[in-house]
Amino acid sequence: MHAYVMTKRRSATHEDLVKRINAFDLVPVQVYGNFDVIVEVDVANEEDLYDKYIRSLNLIEEIKCTTYLAVKTWSSKSGNSLLAYILISVKPPSLIDSVYESLHNMHGIEKVSIVLGEEDIIASVAAVREEELNRILESIAGVDGVYRTSTLIKVGGLIRKSSVL
Repeated sequence: MHAYVMTKRRSATHEDLVKRINAFDLVPVQVYGNFDVIVEVDVANEEDLYDKYIRSLNLIEEIKCTTYLAVKTWSSKSGNSLLAYILISVKPPSLIDSVYESLHNMHGIEKVSIVLGEEDIIASVAAVREEELNRILESIAGVDGVYRTSTLIKVGGLIRKSSVL
């Protein structure tokens, strides 16, 4: 079972947040956007997710965690650098499977997960250049049923946040 644990800092600096998460033997990915750090984890079940990860992260008082549990995931191995996570809301909900299928056939998409939570899908996007990332984001926004996206750009990659309504 795959999960995305997204954290938002309340008072800690980015660097302090990463150090504190690293102390729990987790590998955080720093992003710019609605969240500050994403930790992707693979677990046996929900109890394992809570015991190994959520409980540890909740000990860090300076952050707020939001967890998206993936119920269906597709992944490719292109070798490009990961540049962004795209959080996608789908309307109507009956189009979630269709959007999922469209995304995992799209160039530049590294991973697509249907998730439980406020968003419906999380896509990991890789691109070599900013122009390529922009084309991928435009393609995602053009998929029938994509209602809203929120882009979280990896620190060290492109530094900007974008949203589509």
